Amino acid sequence: MKYFKNWVSGIFVMICMVALSSLMVINMVFVYDWVIGRYHLVEVTGVSRASLLENYWVIIKYVQLPWIPELHMPDFIMSETGRIHFEEVKVIFLVLYVFLIVGIIFWVASLIKKRSVLPVLNRGANLTMIIFFLLTCFILFDFSTAFVWFHHLFFNNDYWLFHPLFDPVILALPEELFLIKGFLIIGILFIFCLTIKVLHRHYHSNNRLRA
Repeated sequence: MKYFKNWVSGIFVMICMVALSSLMVINMVFVYDWVIGRYHLVEVTGVSRASLLENYWVIIKYVQLPWIPELHMPDFIMSETGRIHFEEVKVIFLVLYVFLIVGIIFWVASLIKKRSVLPVLNRGANLTMIIFFLLTCFILFDFSTAFVWFHHLFFNNDYWLFHPLFDPVILALPEELFLIKGFLIIGILFIFCLTIKVLHRHYHSNNRLRA
């Protein structure tokens, strides 16, 4: 039973770290601003840089804020299947927020009870490093396949296959943008895990000294 609890707690911590890193990255609008210039999105879409940033803000606010019921982009039309896909993406991000909030509640409760959370965090860090090392290798080997695999894992339809004629916003969201964001998420996760490992090692060293 203890082994099972350790695994569950490790998975929960990993999901919380993924949630935090993903939410951090999606709100890094400066990354999208750089992508606009790097991949000539103004020329590709026929939309100005300022308008592309405005549309991006509309998207990221929609997928994160539960009180925004519908997505209306000022410069891009959207098909019914495109609208459904963004609704599904919104659900994923709201679930990430739920995990993050629950994680914060458990962390605060542990602080109040003066109970160390480092052993639990360390298990989550170990699991995260293993899984995301394998994922990084997969992405480096063939990102396009990894990108398709990701969508098959999280969506039970093919509505994410946007056609530029019916969902021209896909021209403003190139595959390279998701590659960059993916590596940023992995990089932040690495920093989280490294910090936890250092703190956990320091915690055990102090405990041995006291003993």
